[in-house]
Amino acid sequence: MAQTAQADAARSNVSPQFVAQAERDFVESLEKLETAKGKHRNLLKQLKAGGINIDMLKTVVSLKRQDPEDVLGNQKDFIRYAKILALPIGAQLTLLDEEMPDDELGDEDRQQQEAWDAGQQGLNAGKAGKPESDNKHTPGSLAFAAWAEGHRRGTAIRTEGGVGKRGRPKKVTDTPEGTA
Repeated sequence: MAQTAQADAARSNVSPQFVAQAERDFVESLEKLETAKGKHRNLLKQLKAGGINIDMLKTVVSLKRQDPEDVLGNQKDFIRYAKILALPIGAQLTLLDEEMPDDELGDEDRQQQEAWDAGQQGLNAGKAGKPESDNKHTPGSLAFAAWAEGHRRGTAIRTEGGVGKRGRPKKVTDTPEGTA
């Protein structure tokens, strides 16, 4: 009951100006979110039309955001369960090396992809509050600089209160301006 009383007191102390500003900010945020969702849907349509398997792309992106040890453990579990449950992939895994086309990137494309990956790793590290010293890339390299820039952006996102430990929105518990 004490928490309810505190919440009621906090709500009654919100200034009219703060409520009005909250409405404007909220509606603006919703409009930006809808615009971003529309752009995302259009991008997915373009990728699909270009031959991208969207489900597999989402899976790979999700895996890249996880801790490598978790990915390895999950993949081992997948293979084990697939074999137990007689999923054809479980029995055919040894054939994949021979059947997969050679899809290697050229040197320049590979460097760009490595830099982009490093930037995403830095972004995730910054969001998680990890120190800059976690940058394992060679100092002076494109990947090192990309990781550092990603870390700076991730740290800014985290310190602005918009993202929790796993990159999900978090609740801001600080008392906003305009409340008493």
